[in-house]
Amino acid sequence: MKPEDPLARSTNLYERGYTRLLLGEKEESLALLRESLAEAEASLDPVAQASAHRGLLEWHLRLGREGEAQRHKEAAIRFFLKAGDRKGAEEMDGLA
Repeated sequence: MKPEDPLARSTNLYERGYTRLLLGEKEESLALLRESLAEAEASLDPVAQASAHRGLLEWHLRLGREGEAQRHKEAAIRFFLKAGDRKGAEEMDGLA
């Protein structure tokens, strides 16, 4: 059963997608992380949006897709800063 709140759905999808990424299930993890981003955007929560972009950043890095990784890195930084989370934004520098 899916939660009704887009923020809760985004969090749940992110966790499932990231777990699938760690398990090496590339396509399923990508689908879940993309869904997480869509729900985060619907929630209007900048931390959820930053986290979803971070998950996609890590997915693209693992698969050697530097251009897409950079795009998600920039978005994650932007949303972390919008949320007032300077530490979250700084952590992005160590990823790509």
